[in-house]
Amino acid sequence: MEGLVATTSTWQREKVHTDMIARVLGHYGDVQPNLLKHAAGFPTLAALNAVVAPGLASYGMAATGDGKNTAGSDLLVKAIEKSTDAAHPLFINLWGGANTLAQVLQDLSKKHPADAVQALTKNLVVYAISDQDDAGFWVREHYPHITYIVDPSSQNGEDYARATWTGISGDKYYRNAPGADFTTVSQLWLDENIRGLGPMGKGYLQYLFIMEGDTPAFLGLIRNGLNSERNPGWGGWGGRYIVRPPQHETRRQSGRGTLAERGGQ
Repeated sequence: MEGLVATTSTWQREKVHTDMIARVLGHYGDVQPNLLKHAAGFPTLAALNAVVAPGLASYGMAATGDGKNTAGSDLLVKAIEKSTDAAHPLFINLWGGANTLAQVLQDLSKKHPADAVQALTKNLVVYAISDQDDAGFWVREHYPHITYIVDPSSQNGEDYARATWTGISGDKYYRNAPGADFTTVSQLWLDENIRGLGPMGKGYLQYLFIMEGDTPAFLGLIRNGLNSERNPGWGGWGGRYIVRPPQHETRRQSGRGTLAERGGQ
């Protein structure tokens, strides 16, 4: 684990919350000794707290630029600079907006020549939970060699219903799957089966819209036998992705207005 960076998103545009990350990590720290009884490799709470940092506390590409680096972007720059082993990609999960990543790429481009930046960033694998600001499109346009897994979308959440990451919880919220069994998609089920079970479970937050929306960002790193963490087209937990170069992205604009009859038409 190289870093846990708090970022802005379409829902929270003017502040970041490292305190929420620390709170969840505290629950993890309560169970980490027990986890080690089952398998080695679970990092200590201190090790994880040491890599928690804030990203840009403003929204989108307008917040990036010279001198706008943060502790979070600096941490990611260092992680990229030392991640040169092609056999071990650096996975970047974006649960919110991508402007901290955009700041990182700008800083790298000022610090290193273009060929060095290309070499440093070709090892990145980004998974974004839709486009929650305008920075993701900028990254894909200016650094097309970076593996970037996303359902391209508008920034305001209007396209979420068509995104793959919403899962069964999204199917319930958006009414995509009439007749499906949504027994496990409820606050009651979470209370009885997650929140009521041990110190880690009690830290599971009450959800407002859907549950587990950000899980797909890291789910692909849990191997299913198809090595989908190496290539999302090989088959992950939710299907196979296809490559669409940035110039082939669809960018939908929508709006609302009033339609008035005229001449009986």
